[in-house]
Amino acid sequence: MEPKKQLPALTGIRFIAIFHIFLHHLWALHTYVRDTKPGTEGLLKDMADLPDSLMLFFANGWVSTSLFFMLSGFMLGHLYWQRDGSFLGTPQRFLILRFSRLYPAHLVVLSLLIVNAFNVHIEDGFSIEFIVASAIGTALLVQAWFSSWVPMWNWPAWTISVLVFLYLVMPILAKWLGRLSSSHQKFLLLTLPLISLLPTAVYAWLLWRGMPWNMNTEIFFNNFPLFWLPYFVAGMLLTRLINSEEPEKTYNVYSVSIGDLAFVAALSFTFIPDLLQPLTSVIRFGVLMPLYMLFIIDLAKGKGIIARLISGRVLNYLGEISFSIFIWQAAVIAALVNSVSVYPAIVDYHLPVAIISILLVSIASFHWLERPIYNYVKRKLNRNLPLNNSA
Repeated sequence: MEPKKQLPALTGIRFIAIFHIFLHHLWALHTYVRDTKPGTEGLLKDMADLPDSLMLFFANGWVSTSLFFMLSGFMLGHLYWQRDGSFLGTPQRFLILRFSRLYPAHLVVLSLLIVNAFNVHIEDGFSIEFIVASAIGTALLVQAWFSSWVPMWNWPAWTISVLVFLYLVMPILAKWLGRLSSSHQKFLLLTLPLISLLPTAVYAWLLWRGMPWNMNTEIFFNNFPLFWLPYFVAGMLLTRLINSEEPEKTYNVYSVSIGDLAFVAALSFTFIPDLLQPLTSVIRFGVLMPLYMLFIIDLAKGKGIIARLISGRVLNYLGEISFSIFIWQAAVIAALVNSVSVYPAIVDYHLPVAIISILLVSIASFHWLERPIYNYVKRKLNRNLPLNNSA
């Protein structure tokens, strides 16, 4: 059987983080794409009426990406990394189940995007060889390793591409980290913010030396899978830290916790205007890590006001469908762009249309595509790979 213990606060915050990233992508569409090409006039026009503080919150949605990767490490570590340091089941079973949840929906969305954008890429001057190679790479979810491929088809899916890499290395990480003593695990946890900053240090040095801004360079330092490994490892190690502590009997759920304060501190970065490189990378890969560590620890314990607020059934359900939001948002964005020329008046309602559409499409995808395939694969595995032998 699969482990059943639930962490409702962490599931709830996963939705909030992913939804924040989705709103960030809508902001980018409104800010950088609107009016740049024929047929995009007025795209997401209604966002211009939002308060400046809310638009700033959307603009700095990259803050939530760091939380997402640490959450992923923690939740998978909680489910599959056992107290004795061993991995629950075999890597084969783990990977098959993870991939069965992601790939079918991803391939459906990519097919729609290829039909929608293939001719556009040709008109923009890309070679057939590059278009085909980037499509194949995106289909295999390896596009995050090649900066020029990331924006070609499904830009938001770079996160899923990184996650696939983290899935592949997790069984190895669990084995290696499990061999470390408790003191060594804690030491590694303390040093991970500095390790995470190493690529940013290189980036800052290159900028200081006068390297001109280039989108592919920006994508490389922000999206390259290896650079997100420290956040994922930090999430895994937090599960060991919590397991090694003596459990407290009760928490006052109406009192402010250290995790609450850490989250407010992390959230404060979303309201700072005009953040530029390399400062954004310093915040993203370094400063946020210890803050999110404190926050996740208290959420896992159910400690603090925020844990209380986000542990309800609605957010827990939305957290379950949140991967679908990542996968489908590019299709929703493409539909928004296409709708401008079909029905220009819709630009006055684009923001609510986008939000409602992504939720409805994600719910439908989760119930009618992702979960049925996942459950079918899981049943087949349970017949062929019993848990007590090779789960």
